[in-house]
Amino acid sequence: MQLVECGDIEGLLERLLSCEFLTDLLSPREIEEISSKTTAVGQDLVNIPELLLKTEWDMPDFAVCKNARLEIGSLEQQLLLSYDSSEIRGIVEKLVSANPMKPQWRISNKWELPIPLQSMAMTLPRGFVQDFAYILLAKSRELTTMKDFKLATEFLTAVENEARNSSVNSGTLYKLVRLLSWETLLIQIIEFLTEWPNHKLNTGTLAADCKQCLLALQSGDSVIPRLEVMEHCAICLLNLGEWEYLTGLEKRWNYFEIAAAVAYACLDIAKYKGNKKVSRDAWDIVLPIFGPSPQQKRTASGTTTLIHRDSPNNSSTHTRATLTLFLARLRDSTALAVVISLLARLHNVLRDEPSLELSVDYAGLWPAVVSNANSYNVRSVGEALSQLLLQALQFHPTNVSWLKVMGDLNFVLGHHAMSLRYYLEAAIVVSDFFSQPIPRAAIDDHVYKRMIKCCIHLQCHTQDWTCRS
Repeated sequence: MQLVECGDIEGLLERLLSCEFLTDLLSPREIEEISSKTTAVGQDLVNIPELLLKTEWDMPDFAVCKNARLEIGSLEQQLLLSYDSSEIRGIVEKLVSANPMKPQWRISNKWELPIPLQSMAMTLPRGFVQDFAYILLAKSRELTTMKDFKLATEFLTAVENEARNSSVNSGTLYKLVRLLSWETLLIQIIEFLTEWPNHKLNTGTLAADCKQCLLALQSGDSVIPRLEVMEHCAICLLNLGEWEYLTGLEKRWNYFEIAAAVAYACLDIAKYKGNKKVSRDAWDIVLPIFGPSPQQKRTASGTTTLIHRDSPNNSSTHTRATLTLFLARLRDSTALAVVISLLARLHNVLRDEPSLELSVDYAGLWPAVVSNANSYNVRSVGEALSQLLLQALQFHPTNVSWLKVMGDLNFVLGHHAMSLRYYLEAAIVVSDFFSQPIPRAAIDDHVYKRMIKCCIHLQCHTQDWTCRS
């Protein structure tokens, strides 16, 4: 009889030998084999090394074997990852003491500062103060991008406190404090635009600070804000309804041009309900952006200048990228209405197809003719208008006029499903989800006809009567 392997089940072999009726079934050789296995069960057949049986190993002390390069690399890694000003201070102190000649702000190639801030940081005492200030300024910009506005502001405050407590001369300290105050204002404006309309800032104080910032430029102060700060101040005042102030700014600063021009149109709407004669300021700025490439014109002196056809403002430096940035920062409903009406009017004029026009409020503010219209890019105008409408509806989702313009634009572009969707959304808003009759003033025959055409193009003929009712 072949012996069955019993494994290592505790007590099984002993119980097998104790049963007489089972042993009668086994031969003497099998009984002897089982007895030998019983003896071996309790023995340690595996030779485990003694080292593995201990909990305390005699390991060498690596603290004695220090490597300076490894330590510095570890500190630099901590510095890159840290967003605690106290921890950053300690790390920078260690790095500066380890290598006083190396600028620690060069550790990361992403730590870039605008030229005015970089120049200001380089005037601080060489060593810890300069490195610490530069790194905190760079990390403050990182935190602003990450939308941690509170910590970004705290880093700027830490830089100011460090400068006040160090051996910085009064002139340098004054300039630094001024620049830091404007950087703090920039963070507040970005927070205001990012969290609109649920921001927790005092808009009155914010408007006053923006005016004070621009006053430094207007008054000819020796220390002036950065261009980015001034542009944000202008757009912030536009969104806060400070239109009269913007129209009073000197026009020689071309980065105020577009904000001031839109402010003029906002005033026209507020005072005359959009019934005033044609307003050309914003039109003359936006029109060349979508026009032909700049042309060179030779002057009497033999030099060449760049001009735009159909542009009364030949010195304009605005580009499509600057316009896109400007439009992305619009929040105020009146300012948005002005630019939406301008772009829609321009789209209608350039396309010149009465059956495919966009119906928009305040269209009468803008000219009805553009010379040499074929040289302008109507597709780019449509793209800019579509992007602006999406942004406007994000902040003002129940604006019926803009929902209809979005429906018109999609209809003109042949996107009939999207067009029908926006027309229906407009109808839902004005009728409170169709619980009330739809006002004719809001959804007229023009919209109904386009909804029916959308249904026909989508092969959904049964929806025609639903839309009509």
